[in-house]
Amino acid sequence: MNKLYFRYLASLYLKNCLIFIIAFVGFYLFIDILINYKKLHLNTNIFLLYIVYTMLTAFYYILPIALILAMIFTKISLIKKNEFIAFYSLGLSKNASVKPIMFISLIISFIAIFLNYTNIAYAENYKSNILKYGYLSKEQMDLFFKYQDDYIYIKSYDKSTMSDIKIIKKTNNEISKIILAKRANFIDNNWVLEDAKVMEFKLGNNFDDTFIINQNLEKEMILKDFNPSLLDNLGTDDSSLKDAFFYLNNFEANKNIARASIYKQSIFLLYAPFFMLIIFYNIPIMPRYNDLNIYALTYTSLSLLVYGVLFLLLRFASNGSINPELAILLPISIIIVYSLMKFNKNK
Repeated sequence: MNKLYFRYLASLYLKNCLIFIIAFVGFYLFIDILINYKKLHLNTNIFLLYIVYTMLTAFYYILPIALILAMIFTKISLIKKNEFIAFYSLGLSKNASVKPIMFISLIISFIAIFLNYTNIAYAENYKSNILKYGYLSKEQMDLFFKYQDDYIYIKSYDKSTMSDIKIIKKTNNEISKIILAKRANFIDNNWVLEDAKVMEFKLGNNFDDTFIINQNLEKEMILKDFNPSLLDNLGTDDSSLKDAFFYLNNFEANKNIARASIYKQSIFLLYAPFFMLIIFYNIPIMPRYNDLNIYALTYTSLSLLVYGVLFLLLRFASNGSINPELAILLPISIIIVYSLMKFNKNK
């Protein structure tokens, strides 16, 4: 019997989730095109790509609130039909009735997190580039950064091709090698320099013993596993989960921003299933003595308020203004712990 309840409640909640997600994404897309219509003088293929990336961008913005509102709508509709009373009279507990909803919401959230490991995470960046430049990627100019112990300067970068590269390698805080190249291409997960000039410094015991070895190499491999997407978004908080972990492990600067990006694409998406658990237990199942419309309005407003506060803290953490653990992990951890306490209380 419990399996029958589970399938019924899960299918009902999933249907409502899809309705809210499609409605919100469609509304976001309509408003975005309405605002940017004059800027979108593009050919059909690029315009279709713009629509796809706008929808993906909207999906990640509206997903948490859509999951919560779908739960509120599902429970209110079941109460109005007196179905919850029937379920409980047949022995279904509160926890058993919320498990299907939690299961579906967690599955959707984990799918969204998994997609953040792919280039889908750059949907908003691609959308912005199409709007500004008319194509997916933009040319990067004058990139300078430290990667591990090397200092790297790139005059320009566009579509997996670097131009005018200078690399300074250090050993024991001393310059050991300087590499110059006019061009580099991303091949087999490595950046391959063409016609590279290498100046290697050999240091003796005394300064007078130092000498320079000049070499000309047809090809030189550098920056292993340094994907082009890392250069596309260098210095910003826009990155996939995979690239954010790469930044965190290999770059000394902007570690707070890298951690904020990781939390944004994982922990932040998980708060909704637990927050709606709190709301679920606070909505009464007896409509006779309660105005369900007031409850629906109250908890919808509360959900929007909490989402707005968390999103504001997320933006502060993403630009480095607030420690990401305080801005994201702490409030969401409080929500998760409190929701689990409510779940345990209703066993």
